[in-house]
Amino acid sequence: MISLFLQQAATAPVAAEIEDIKGIVMLEPEPSIWATVLWVLLALAIPMAIGGMVWYLLVKFGKGKTMIPPEVKAMQKLKALHQKEETLPPNALSLQISETLKDFLVEKFEDRIRYETADEFLTRFASAPNPPSNVPAPVHQDLKSFVRMSEELKFGHSPDAGKKMASLFQMADNIVYLSKIGPLQNES
Repeated sequence: MISLFLQQAATAPVAAEIEDIKGIVMLEPEPSIWATVLWVLLALAIPMAIGGMVWYLLVKFGKGKTMIPPEVKAMQKLKALHQKEETLPPNALSLQISETLKDFLVEKFEDRIRYETADEFLTRFASAPNPPSNVPAPVHQDLKSFVRMSEELKFGHSPDAGKKMASLFQMADNIVYLSKIGPLQNES
């Protein structure tokens, strides 16, 4: 009997303690609002970034943008240079005409003339009947003559440079015109 009493005494307080512990709620820290704020900002930022990239690409490469053909740009620049002919010295005018034509050839045919000296360009165009270039064949001879005369006017300081400017303008106009109709002849 004593052993039964001891057993009950030993087990009774433990059962009471377990029942008391079950009713107590363990304290936990409150969830932070910053995690929610971060997810909301991220959920807003990603679509905005994607929308911004789409908008940028549409503006940059979109069809709504009016493209001025390279021939028109070149002719407009050459016309403006014609009007400045009396105010600019021949070497400066020749340089600007040359730059206009280089811009035109790079934009229209992706030619590397912008990165070549006159000698490198002439060597490339003298290399074969069909030089490694997208420039149409009808333009080749005029282009070679233009580069030679342009270099002479830029660096030669010849006394009759003013008279040669009309010829240089005519060559530039002819190159732009032949480039416009050239690819049609080149394909056949």
